[in-house]
Amino acid sequence: IATYGARIRRSPKASAFDFELEYARQTGSVRGSTNPAMFRRDYRRIAVLHVEAGYTFAAAWSPRIALQYDYASGDDSPSDLSSERFDPLFGDRSFEFGPTSIWGAIFRSNLKSPGVRIELKPDKTNELMGMVRQVKLESAADSFGSSGVRDATGASGEDVGAHIELRWRHQLVPDGVRLSIGGAALLRDDFLKSAPNATGLGDSYYGYTELQFSF
Repeated sequence: IATYGARIRRSPKASAFDFELEYARQTGSVRGSTNPAMFRRDYRRIAVLHVEAGYTFAAAWSPRIALQYDYASGDDSPSDLSSERFDPLFGDRSFEFGPTSIWGAIFRSNLKSPGVRIELKPDKTNELMGMVRQVKLESAADSFGSSGVRDATGASGEDVGAHIELRWRHQLVPDGVRLSIGGAALLRDDFLKSAPNATGLGDSYYGYTELQFSF
């Protein structure tokens, strides 16, 4: 797999608009299954896009509001000789898709997802963040994220659900120790309710406490 991309960004600051635009394409091939004798599938129209536009107000708590959109191509058919599913390779998901750790519900494969993000800074030691985004499949016949949930017929639709995230960060020691407390929820829509191998266990919730030491 070869990945080619470009990114342009303007950092947030008071009384100003900021933005981020990132685009990447992939070429190469992948096997049709874990069987080493399985046929190879050539990559076709593989792409990922991240667009973000925000504004920071010169007001108490320095509120920043940002609109985001993420796109990653999905595979139209698991049995043909081409694969359209973007491989995220590696990388931190927390910037757009929730806590990193074991909460890996969403990543950059088979995805169409608009969202809105709000950030607040009450003082120099505290930060608050809230985000909500709609999660849809780019290809209704491909699986969702790393879940393995799939309806190869596409009959379950493309609406995965709504993803909500909340986070509080507190600097216990300036530039040394930071405490984070947060949580996320994935509220199911049609796809996760009706796909043939969906768990049927209801909505997903995640909470965490984290200490980060910098040295």
